[in-house]
This record gives sequence, structure tokens and C-alpha cells, in this order.
Amino acid sequence: MLKPNITSRLYRWTVVSIALALTALLGGRRLLYAQQQLPAGTVIPVLLETTLDSNKIKTGQRVQTEVGQDIRLEDGGLIPVGSKLLGQVTKLGGESGASTVTVRFDRLLPRKSKKSLPLEVRLRALASPVRVTDAGNSTSYGVGIKNESSNWTTVQVGGDVVYRGGGRVVNSVGQPVGNPARGGLFDPWSAVLGEVSNPAGSACQNLPLSTGRQSLWIFSAGACGVYGFQNLRYENLPGGEIVFSAPERVKVPGGSALMLTVAAPTPAKLTERRQ
Repeated sequence: MLKPNITSRLYRWTVVSIALALTALLGGRRLLYAQQQLPAGTVIPVLLETTLDSNKIKTGQRVQTEVGQDIRLEDGGLIPVGSKLLGQVTKLGGESGASTVTVRFDRLLPRKSKKSLPLEVRLRALASPVRVTDAGNSTSYGVGIKNESSNWTTVQVGGDVVYRGGGRVVNSVGQPVGNPARGGLFDPWSAVLGEVSNPAGSACQNLPLSTGRQSLWIFSAGACGVYGFQNLRYENLPGGEIVFSAPERVKVPGGSALMLTVAAPTPAKLTERRQ
């Protein structure tokens, strides 16, 4: 039988050991939400959950999207995949033989948070549901390796090729522009970190850029414009409004993807929270 002083000493050691283990565990976890502001040029790739149909949608109607990839920030924090970017329809039009739907996305709601972050964004690229699906399909499984998504070769919206097994992303001329990463919406490996560029002469040439690699999800580093839609156009207006237009009817189905860029530093900070 253990003596009382030995038993007491063992008890204290046990308590201290548990406390140290918990401290190490919690101290080493990544911040779920950043303490910093989102800088201008931060890319936010999202999946559209609300269909934008000029024949059915109403002014003032809420528009909801889901963040397609963990957005990693400079302070080591992140906005987790599955967070919501929210907005509303601000105007409908049908003048000059064209149908228009105007939307403003203005609030980011991190997953598991009750506080939203006001922000202003611009649209860089828009992809149809078919292009979204295509970007998630493998073009090659490699030779002599298991058929796992971490080994796939995929093609991003805009043409960049992702060699998940090789750990690199290259553009259409073979230049490295990023690397595959974990933290995607459809598949753990459907995430990409890349160096965004503004193609000269494109509609994106004057959009803000942020230093460092951005969270691109299914988009190419130089993606700009409309992919997979016929006769659909968009225009960024001052103040964060995005005008979608088509000759007769605007229809952007749920399941489409948008590559958005923060237009100006956010006016508020995100709440600190540990995973």
C-alpha cells in the first residue's frame, strides 16, 4: 500500500502532467479566425447556393454562397472552408434588350461564428456548374500509385494544371504558379494555393492584388471572366455591386462558382477562436 505522502505526490504529478498536455495541445492549435483585417486583394472563392434567375428572383432577396477553401491569413489564422459569404439582390433591370441582376456581397460569416465581417468584393471569374464539376475530375491517376484523390492530376477553371501527387501547379505554358493543398470543399485535396495575376488587357487588370499565395480552390491563378456560360456578362461597379447581364434572361444556377477579391481592407477584425 502506498504511503499518504507518496500518493499525494503521484496525484500532483498526474494533475500537472494533464495540465501541461492540455496547454501544449491548445497552444499548438491554429486560430480558427484571424485577428487581423483582410487585406485588399485577398481572394475568396465561393460556391453559389442561391440561383440568380432574373425571371424569379426579387430585389432585396438574400444571396448565399459557401467558401470553397480554407483561406489562410498572414497571422497564421484562417477562414475555414464552409464559411458563408452573404449578400443580396440590389436591383433588377431589363432595359435596352438586356436583362440584368445586380448583387452586392457584403458580409462574411465564418463557420461556427455568430459574428459577421463586413467587406466589399469584386468579381474576378465566374464558372458554370459544369466547369466546377470538370475541375474536380481527375485527368490522370498516374502510374503505379493508388487511385486516391491526393494523387490526381486535375485542370483548374482557366487552364492551370494541378499535379497533386507531384506537389505543383503550372499554367498553360508550364510555369509554376502554386501548389496543391488540403482544405477544399468537395474533397480534402481540392484546394490550391497560387500566385494570382491580372492578365494585361483583361477585365481584371485593375483589380487589387495581395502579396503571397492566395486560396484559389478550383480556379487558375490568372482566371478572369466567364467560363461555361453563353451570352452572360458581368461588370463590377463602385461600392461592391456586381451586375450580371444577358440578352434575354440572366440565369446563374446554384452550384456555379465565383472567384471574388476583397476590394479594400476590411473595417473590422475577425473574432479570435481556437479549433
